[in-house]
Amino acid sequence: MLHVVFVLTLFLALPAVAVDTKTPPAKEPPPLPSPAPLAVKDVAPGSAVRGEVQIKQQRPVYSNPFGTLYDDEVLFPGNISGTYLRFSWNKPNLIGVLPVLSSGEVVLIEHYRHPLRRWIWEIPRGMGDDNDLEALARQELKEEVGVHDCTLSKMGVITPDSGILTYEVKLFLATGCQRGKVERERDTGTVRNVRYISFKNFEAMIQSGEITDSFSIVAMHRARPRLLRR
Repeated sequence: MLHVVFVLTLFLALPAVAVDTKTPPAKEPPPLPSPAPLAVKDVAPGSAVRGEVQIKQQRPVYSNPFGTLYDDEVLFPGNISGTYLRFSWNKPNLIGVLPVLSSGEVVLIEHYRHPLRRWIWEIPRGMGDDNDLEALARQELKEEVGVHDCTLSKMGVITPDSGILTYEVKLFLATGCQRGKVERERDTGTVRNVRYISFKNFEAMIQSGEITDSFSIVAMHRARPRLLRR
């Protein structure tokens, strides 16, 4: 009982705290943008009879301005029903480009890749709505490594992960490039270094496992016979 009386007396003896009614309340953070409507794209349904995975119903489960994740209801060969995940970027055109300076040096960027949670060395890449793929490649070269006046040649396509990703990436070789100023329209700070190395050292980085990016590995192998003929 003495403890209760002591605490009550101490509380009553405390000075009143002035409240500043003029201070505006803290501002609420701006709301996050609303998610994009879930998109359903036209895709070939396939036929389980022919040994394909047949789509019975496309089921987009999440979408934002960049991509859409589907969990499709499918029919496997053998008349087995199930579901299958696939991811599609919302931009129709994706490119990767291997820049080679007029001096013969290859240009790489060190990029922080969120899915891997680490920095990796890779060639420039990008995506866009423009069907002019060469213009898209030149834009990425200017924004990511600051090179210009390149001669572009096609190096075919790659499918980075055919188990879940729906898209193909078009590869380009850019030769005779001139160094210039990097002109990033929207700098997120995820590129911290640009490296100029010989093609031999580029190959060595791939063989040693220092470069693990599939775009860069395929680009090196496809560019090698072209560059050796020069």
